[in-house]
Amino acid sequence: MASSMIGLSRVSQLADRLPADCPVSQRLEEGAEDLDAEWVVHVKGNASLPALDLDAALAKGSPLRARIEPSDDLPETPFLILVEGNLEVDAAIVSEDARGAAGLVVLGDLHAHDVVVGGQLLYVLGTLAVRDLLWGDGDRGELRVLGGATARVALFTDDCHVRIGGGERFNFLFDEIRGVHSLAEFSSEEIAAVFPSHCFDGIDDGESGIRPMLDRHAIVQSLRNGDGVVRSDREINAFMPQAADLFQDETISVENVRALIGCGLVKAGESNAFGWFGQTDFVVSDRHQDKDGDRIPERVYITLWKAFDFHLAVRRAPRSAGLFRMIHYLVSDSPRAYAEHLDLTFRSYNEGEPNVWKPLVPEESPAIWGLCVEAWRGVLDYARKAVGQARAGYPLWQRAHDEITPARIETLAALPVFTERYNDWWDGDKCGYWESDVWVGTRRPCVRDGETYGRAFKLAWENGAEGPGDPQSDATGSYLITFEDAKDDGPALAFFCGQRQSDGTTRLRRDAADHLARLLRFFATVESKLLADHERETARALERQRIEQAATLLKAPPYAASVPDSEIFPQELLAMSARWQIEGRDYVDAIRAYHVRREHAPASEDDDAQADLPADPRKGTWPTVLQLARVVSRCDDGGLAERFRKLFAFAPDAMRSRAIEAGQFIGPVFLLDDGRVLAHIGPDYGDSSHWVAIDGLTLARLPALKGLGRSPDRRRFARSDGDAVTTHDGFDGPLIARFALPLGNEGLPDSLALSAHPMGRHCDQLIPFNDGRRVLLRNPTGIYLLDDSGVRRVHPQEFDEDGPYTWPKNQSDHCLALDMLHMALSPDERHIMVGDQDSAHLLLDANGSPERSFEPLSSYPHHAAFCHDGSRVIANSCHLYSGCTMIAHPGTDEEPATFNGAWRIYASCVTPSLFILGNAEGYLHAVDYTGRMVWRHHVGSTISGMDISPDGSVLIGASYGGYLVRLELGGGGVDPYCIGTSPYFETRRWIFWEDEEAPIRW
Repeated sequence: MASSMIGLSRVSQLADRLPADCPVSQRLEEGAEDLDAEWVVHVKGNASLPALDLDAALAKGSPLRARIEPSDDLPETPFLILVEGNLEVDAAIVSEDARGAAGLVVLGDLHAHDVVVGGQLLYVLGTLAVRDLLWGDGDRGELRVLGGATARVALFTDDCHVRIGGGERFNFLFDEIRGVHSLAEFSSEEIAAVFPSHCFDGIDDGESGIRPMLDRHAIVQSLRNGDGVVRSDREINAFMPQAADLFQDETISVENVRALIGCGLVKAGESNAFGWFGQTDFVVSDRHQDKDGDRIPERVYITLWKAFDFHLAVRRAPRSAGLFRMIHYLVSDSPRAYAEHLDLTFRSYNEGEPNVWKPLVPEESPAIWGLCVEAWRGVLDYARKAVGQARAGYPLWQRAHDEITPARIETLAALPVFTERYNDWWDGDKCGYWESDVWVGTRRPCVRDGETYGRAFKLAWENGAEGPGDPQSDATGSYLITFEDAKDDGPALAFFCGQRQSDGTTRLRRDAADHLARLLRFFATVESKLLADHERETARALERQRIEQAATLLKAPPYAASVPDSEIFPQELLAMSARWQIEGRDYVDAIRAYHVRREHAPASEDDDAQADLPADPRKGTWPTVLQLARVVSRCDDGGLAERFRKLFAFAPDAMRSRAIEAGQFIGPVFLLDDGRVLAHIGPDYGDSSHWVAIDGLTLARLPALKGLGRSPDRRRFARSDGDAVTTHDGFDGPLIARFALPLGNEGLPDSLALSAHPMGRHCDQLIPFNDGRRVLLRNPTGIYLLDDSGVRRVHPQEFDEDGPYTWPKNQSDHCLALDMLHMALSPDERHIMVGDQDSAHLLLDANGSPERSFEPLSSYPHHAAFCHDGSRVIANSCHLYSGCTMIAHPGTDEEPATFNGAWRIYASCVTPSLFILGNAEGYLHAVDYTGRMVWRHHVGSTISGMDISPDGSVLIGASYGGYLVRLELGGGGVDPYCIGTSPYFETRRWIFWEDEEAPIRW
């Protein structure tokens, strides 16, 4: 294709070239002016490409970019590719980006090896011919073909808009969109025959359809690499063959019921066959006499669990005959002529109990008839697969016994997860666990209550939902694998299955195709996950052992000041320290340079600057350094701790993933005038929540303390022991006053029908007034003012009939449970600022009466703080991890101004000239009262609490990652190992990680 045949234009320039029914044309017709300036790659005539990646159609090195005139402003991903002719793509057309991929419009025919699209438009005016896989995915995507489509495997998922005209021919169709007959109609398990194991996304139970089972990223990456992703027709058919010739059609008829009964589901010598899928189970019965002597007709009995039962029975009735015909029957003993008809009845359920049986007349009950037809077709699907398995010699049954062997079960049962943790079959907490969507458990051979039990392995999944009256967790399907008696060739395995807990299990039929396919998939993915986890844990244990051996001290403290580090730390650690510190300084310098570029670069270049950020190079060595920190911390020696800090400055970015995994929330924190730090550790309502007092190197728990707050003048403290709130002159000082705790329903209108609740007695935040005679208290039920008259609600105070406090999300267990509640008291005690996720920023007077409200600048009010003298107040509102902050002047009519438009603020403190704000990115930001940035300091992890000494010499910061950091003013310059520009140097850090034996002092 010559380069002159392809060019770059704007949508507005090519609007007349697009078909009238093309969605882009329709959007332009509706006046979508935002499309006018979008870029279109315009191909005149036919085109051929080796591959086409719609996520980066014009990226450097792409086949399409190579055929366009070079340009500095060439977009990497155009809005649309328009081909005015046929398009041949040798390999795959792919896209993974649901929002930013280019659309493709082909006005001729489109041929490709594979097509995987989702999130954008694929419009083909002619025919679409795909050699292997055609996958339309994502509710933002549209696949529109006018001239017909062919593919070996077609897959339509996740509400993709699919419109195919001119006919379609697919060897294997999995369609969850259009309501047509497909292999995905009643089960998602046949997809396992199509894709190899690397295309599946972990352990999914398949109950939510095909899309969650597949790893779209892995599939797209394989196609980008030129690798095929679907198996051959022969392999797919061999996995789950189907008997397409069993039934005349899909209708409920005598002929089809007879065909179902006679297809082989009912085995020789038996009268019934049972089966189930999802929430549907069925019985197929040949004509027989049951144990009670009742004559049972040929019938199909279908149950939709605790919703409907359907009974489809073949009834025989003598044909009507005249007098002479009746005499002939009597004289000649000739067989009587009978007519057959289908007797259809149903019954519904009420609160889990069945109602009376009624005739099922389609015209009278069309909705119920529709459910019956759908369930019937599911039974036919089950039978086609069962007979297909029988005709092929039960390949899935054979495969299950080939792949699920006693040796593999024994290997899994011997893993530590089952020998050390989940090792008691009869203990609900230790019998097994959920591995993603699948529950896994093992039973060890044992004797219990005089009965002998052999080895067993169980896999279970949530099978729908409980019906009325069902026990909790009853809607759980399961497969049980047990060891049979020993035979000549060793123990054999038996497979059992159960639809729900209360039914127990029965032997899995060898023709139960979907169940066998699911059992194979579950076992393979669970086995792979268990073995991989064990291998990783073994490697971790060996690495921990190596690290523990390396992170040692040559001699125990105490040490004289003259003893060199080389006599305390092994040489390997000293060499590691040299690299650690150099890499730390280089990394900090790079991040500081990035911040400078970001502050001065145009907004369009910001993303590029961030993309160039280096990773902290100390990620590979931090486990050894952390182990050394544990050793040093246990020694409880100040001199050793100081030596360690000088050798290894803390690296929050290197340990980011560890903090996310194990960090405990910390806050609030208080720096006392005597140097002690008081901090709340753990989530407010977690079992591990507690307060600690830190004095130098010493940490002590405060078990009696359930809540703590300090007055604006720092002299009075409010404390809660869970029974009351008391105020004191100093943290350990004499008692001033005692107050009852709220009940949680004070000041609520009767219309809310909310009651007292234990959550109302919690003390998430306390602020005593300077005289200690009044206290503000916050918990999820609201904000209260405690004084000598009792408890009074100050927020929320207004309750609209259909307002936010009536919404279910703001109520829990018959009490208010509000998100993002916050409060602040001005130092002059004239104003209170409050708010929550669904309110405005509300300014109250000192008695809690509303004075003024401010609409939030972002989505949700989140934090407020007054300056040192109360003349200004900032109010932050957030959206996700960003936010916007206003500054207002209490007691005036002056309109608030935007203070900052980027940070979500979680905590703050003030000095006579600065607000120090902690944001979601783990930074402390100091800004003056006009909003001008003064300095920043990176602590690591979202800031959750802070306090500062009156003279500003010591600053305490706390975070969600379990960090409690002490910063002190240095002698000038900045800390070379801390990201930022602050005058503070980090002098100590306490780490509270929930899986550590004790806090680590760094």
